[in-house]
Amino acid sequence: LTSFTHSFTHSVSGKNVTTWEIFEKSKNLLVEPRSSSEFNAVIRDFEIKAKVGSGAIFFAVCRGKASEGIDFSDHCARAVIITGMPFPPIFDPKIRLKREYLDQNVRDYLKITRNQGNQRNQGNQGRNQSTVQVTSSTNTSGLNGNAWYTQQAARAVNQALGRVIRHKFDYGAIILADERFAFGRQRNALSKWVRIKATQEQCSCNYRIIVRVLFIG
Repeated sequence: LTSFTHSFTHSVSGKNVTTWEIFEKSKNLLVEPRSSSEFNAVIRDFEIKAKVGSGAIFFAVCRGKASEGIDFSDHCARAVIITGMPFPPIFDPKIRLKREYLDQNVRDYLKITRNQGNQRNQGNQGRNQSTVQVTSSTNTSGLNGNAWYTQQAARAVNQALGRVIRHKFDYGAIILADERFAFGRQRNALSKWVRIKATQEQCSCNYRIIVRVLFIG
């Protein structure tokens, strides 16, 4: 998040002003803090500032407390923008081990089904017995490590998108600022209530320019 917001501090081409400064002229800007002790105070500040003037913008990360555990209803969220795909850190040891575990489970299950097929074809249950046994931990769903990894990104996106609509009278805009959301796998992973309303806009503009148009005019 720090590197993302820092990108707005560079001067706009041809002007002696940064994107962040342009934003500040129209909106109150708040950033999700790293420290949990500061979080509640920042949220309260945002809720107050979102009610006055032209409102406020809150920058947060997917899988964080703000994107999954806070109720941003009504005036607190009239739009949510997702920039990029929030995949878990691929080199994290826990992520790597989880992917390897699922891949191995899929290989075990495929080996079992192949051996069972061979046994039926030979008509002899005593031959070619599988050395791999089906247990409660054997992955029989076909979910391999890569599918799980993609699923985690989709879950984080859907959780974040859910911040904008909190009750049947609520409303807001959803902007998915990454062309990968137009692909079948990523699009189909969106929650149904989002997927049926999604439209694709072709635009080669820099995402900072898109945000400026949407929020500043």
